[in-house]
Amino acid sequence: LRYRPALRARDLTPANAGQHVRLVAIAITRKDVNAITKDKDSDTSRVEDMAFVTLEDETGLVESVWFPTVYRRHAVLLERGEPLLVTG
Repeated sequence: LRYRPALRARDLTPANAGQHVRLVAIAITRKDVNAITKDKDSDTSRVEDMAFVTLEDETGLVESVWFPTVYRRHAVLLERGEPLLVTG
């Protein structure tokens, strides 16, 4: 995939829908939630952690959803209070 240079929060608009974008921002709030995931091959389900995270840069705020796979891998970064390079 080819990404454009990192955007600013104010540049993210509905016109970006369907595009891959990058943003450098700091996580300022987060709401941890549980997602119930059903197994495709059986009737079993499991509870997985995920989060809704508000990101901020010098131009504004962006809401993001960290689905279980991403949250499992990268949630520790939310604890550091450092700028994040977020792609999506």
